[in-house]
Amino acid sequence: MKEPRQSDVPVAVVVAVVDVVIVALLASAYVMSGLSIGAPSAHDTHQRETYQHNILVITTLITGGGCALAALFRLWKTSITHLVVTGLPLLACIAWRSWS
Repeated sequence: MKEPRQSDVPVAVVVAVVDVVIVALLASAYVMSGLSIGAPSAHDTHQRETYQHNILVITTLITGGGCALAALFRLWKTSITHLVVTGLPLLACIAWRSWS
């Protein structure tokens, strides 16, 4: 006889809270990397673009890796929650970067 499958709602809630903190830290780093005092030099502009690109790559790795890990353990609600909480801000940053 099959045992009933346990719900992954508590795990999804914990993952959502941790993801919100991580996304907030990455978003603040993204914004802070664009701040400069006075007119930015060419080196400052290149450094800012490099930092912002690295932050987007890290966010992409966290999004894909966390979603794949949750799917590997068959925690589907956790996987979707992680994808929404980290993926939507990532898409917003990519869209903002391409428009500006």
